[in-house]
Amino acid sequence: MYQRAHRYLPAILENIRRPHLICVMRDPVASSFRPLRRRSNGSSTGQETSALRLMKQHLNWQEQNLDLIHQFGCPALMCSYEKSILQPDDFVRELSGFMGLGSDEVNVQRAIEQIKPGSYIQA
Repeated sequence: MYQRAHRYLPAILENIRRPHLICVMRDPVASSFRPLRRRSNGSSTGQETSALRLMKQHLNWQEQNLDLIHQFGCPALMCSYEKSILQPDDFVRELSGFMGLGSDEVNVQRAIEQIKPGSYIQA
């Protein structure tokens, strides 16, 4: 789920019959420090203050997204991005079950290959 999904998801969900949500949540610490590393100026004090501010913002967005999921009450699969990368077998099987798809070993392995970082299907 895009971290700012609360801004656009209500308009989309109103037009979808029987929506199901797949909500991939990011670790607020990981998602806060990543942009800071890109624009680091060498000041660790300023970076820590910025990181705390960003973590609060990410947590706020997650809370708004969770409130929205609760408000719509449609089926939702909640999962951790970081855990999905570390345990792709578990993630693929859980996602497959949520979607009502079979999870035979060949398809599970094909799906795992697609979600490894850097291996997204190239058009």
